Amino acid sequence: MQDSTEQEVDKESKINTLIYGSELFANSQGFKNSDNVATPLNYEVGTNDVLKLVVYGVQEYSGELTVSPEGNVSIPNVGLIRVAGLTIEAATQKIKNTMGTVYSYLRSGGSKISVTLSKIRTIKVTIIGANRPATYRLSSLATVFNALYVSGGPTAFGSFREIELMRDNKLFKKIDLYRMLLNGDQSDNIGLKDNDVIRIPSYKTRVSLQGQVKRPGIFEVLPGENFAGVLAFASGFTDTAYQAGVKVFAQTNKERQIKDVSQVQYNSYEPQTGDVFVVSKLLFPEV
Repeated sequence: MQDSTEQEVDKESKINTLIYGSELFANSQGFKNSDNVATPLNYEVGTNDVLKLVVYGVQEYSGELTVSPEGNVSIPNVGLIRVAGLTIEAATQKIKNTMGTVYSYLRSGGSKISVTLSKIRTIKVTIIGANRPATYRLSSLATVFNALYVSGGPTAFGSFREIELMRDNKLFKKIDLYRMLLNGDQSDNIGLKDNDVIRIPSYKTRVSLQGQVKRPGIFEVLPGENFAGVLAFASGFTDTAYQAGVKVFAQTNKERQIKDVSQVQYNSYEPQTGDVFVVSKLLFPEV
């Protein structure tokens, strides 16, 4: 139960829904983590994971193996096998090779082996610069997007495009949510490891695009990007848009200036923070 102070903080920290990307965190099902998924082949086995081992065929065996603090699993009549730090695929192959010394049909192919996660360990991930910054205990299957979801995503001043994943006190990867929003590209949605830190810095450049575009809103712009890119973020002009030029309300240290950007400048005009682009409607003659 939140007290009134907490509710006020939550209310104040909610981001503007016009900010492109905010819809990712508006849906309660967003990137909610789920353990009810198939074990990824690149999942890295760690201490306290419980593996379900099944041998089937001519020779059979079934059991749950807990990974010890030393990183080993113990299999009756086989012994200790070190699996911590291996992917589930590599761990399966190592277990198969070792068990093959006892279960001869594993070597000949008369029996097969299956190794899956039965119980999943938790990891600690610290998230800075989010609406709910904290250190979270997440499933070891959690991804960057899962962590951003549980933390409420970037604040009103947070970047959606330069999110930093820190691992072992070093920058491991920069996360750009626009890649997923524009192209469905989830290459940034990588798995997390224990003690990872996700840092959401403040944005550097944001602009507003209003008027006759399909998705008016507030967009974050990276160095070197142009107005044509911002237009793509907004899904382009509407059918009734005047496309030969747009007006820009540019902000200086002292005042706002009104400029015209023609169509031939769309690929060269670099937006500055605070720019407001307005796309006018075509004028149709009265009938």
